Amino acid sequence: MADSSVPEGPGLGSGYAAALESLRSTAKWLLTAFAGIAAALTAGLQLTGIGALPPTSWRLWAALAGLGTALATLGYMASSASAVLTQDWVTLNTFTDRDIESQLTDVPGHERRRRFDRVAERIEDNRHELYGHAAPDLPGLHRRLREADEKIHTAADPASREAAVRRAAELRSAAREVVQCANYYATLDLYRRMKTRLTWAALVAAVAIGVFAYASSPPKPQDPVDVRIHLAAPAGRCPPPPARCGSEGLGLTRGQHVHDHDAAFGVVLLDLVFVHLPEDDEVTDGQQHGAESVGRHAHPRDREVMVPTEGNSERIGQFLTLGSPHLAQELFGRTGQPYLLLHTSPYERPIV
Repeated sequence: MADSSVPEGPGLGSGYAAALESLRSTAKWLLTAFAGIAAALTAGLQLTGIGALPPTSWRLWAALAGLGTALATLGYMASSASAVLTQDWVTLNTFTDRDIESQLTDVPGHERRRRFDRVAERIEDNRHELYGHAAPDLPGLHRRLREADEKIHTAADPASREAAVRRAAELRSAAREVVQCANYYATLDLYRRMKTRLTWAALVAAVAIGVFAYASSPPKPQDPVDVRIHLAAPAGRCPPPPARCGSEGLGLTRGQHVHDHDAAFGVVLLDLVFVHLPEDDEVTDGQQHGAESVGRHAHPRDREVMVPTEGNSERIGQFLTLGSPHLAQELFGRTGQPYLLLHTSPYERPIV
């Protein structure tokens, strides 16, 4: 007597088919959700910030590495999710001894073999519901199904043919139950692995996007620190040695935008004002001899005068590190001699 009184559920072939469709639908929606989140995150990235970074900056390479890792991770997430949707259909022939060796031994790491081994264990656990009434094991079920099909074609009379058809239908029904169960558990295994991989991939992508955002958007300096400027004296304005360039010789150098956030955070546009240091060490602000007092600075009296002369001309056009984390102005010279006064513009002028 048929088990028609048993309600359909996940333990029966029809229930496996419905559960399989539900799994694939869930994977599809999960992939869509992750794609939406990834699109929202990448849309907020300021790709234009990369172009403002110098080629020698570690931030440039960190930003590129973060961006590449994020894109690769998103591709990996899509590939993991699509594996659930594009899985090869498992057939009864997959579980025959000869076929499983030929199909699965060429898979790197034998991951597919292990997955089918787990599926085979599941089928074995439910063999009484699936095929126990038709065959003792899966190879036996497959063999009897082939024999029944052959008897249909070789039947000597209509009665034998009708009996062979009924037997083949019974075996084919059992095989269908096995196939639906196998595909459900194979897809379930892929789905569980997909969730684990998506979780880790999402964490990696979040970290990579964070690295990109941090590296491509260097913080603006709050306090002026070490600054590199480009000194350039007008041609022919400096007298030959041993004379020094006065304020009228060097003049005012402006417009040097230096953005080197790796060397120091206080890299800003500077005004170079060549002025004269009074005898009382009062720092003055002006293009010639000063007009406004901005503070006092006690500097060493024995410091060399760093002015461009013929013997010092190799410094013209070089980058010089000036200032310190505690003092944004660097004074060169002695009392009564010219020096350079540096202003950190457009930032606040520090108090010295």
